[in-house]
Amino acid sequence: ERPYVFVRGSHDPTSLQSDIAALPNGVVLDGTTEQVDGLTVYGLGHPAFTPARGAEVDAEEYEAEARAAGPAIADDLDELDEPPNIVAVHDDRMAEAVAGSVPLVISGHFHETTARVLNGTLFLRVGTTGGSGAGIFRGLDEIPLSAEVLYFSRGPEAQLVAYDVIEQLPDTGSLTVTRHLI
Repeated sequence: ERPYVFVRGSHDPTSLQSDIAALPNGVVLDGTTEQVDGLTVYGLGHPAFTPARGAEVDAEEYEAEARAAGPAIADDLDELDEPPNIVAVHDDRMAEAVAGSVPLVISGHFHETTARVLNGTLFLRVGTTGGSGAGIFRGLDEIPLSAEVLYFSRGPEAQLVAYDVIEQLPDTGSLTVTRHLI
């Protein structure tokens, strides 16, 4: 079976991270790098833990905590012989410090699908496959369930060549797939 990669989010306790690491094929990245199906993936869990959804959080403090992870990520990547194909973080602001030195950053904190390029690095926010939780039952059904499928070239110089954004509206079941070529 193929491995699956987990990077701790802001609502994930470290005990969940430990539980996933104990599962067969579970790859937990937390300041570490692994080879996954021919790709080098670096990941770092979110520095803040906010256990209760809906608990009040100071947005500026939260953003500062996320950005403060940047130097640690840069230091970790400096230890590598080559930059990873993918940097996976919960909040893309954590990895802005390495923009220009890696090809791709994937994240999800904002529960929306977006793409932007910063200093030549593609930042993909990969949406939500249910991260808004029971919000779909509280009138937040305008947030589509979404996922992305990434396609890489094979070989020693693997590169992202395309990605599909798959969205489903919870209230209607309407499904769309949009391909983006790199």
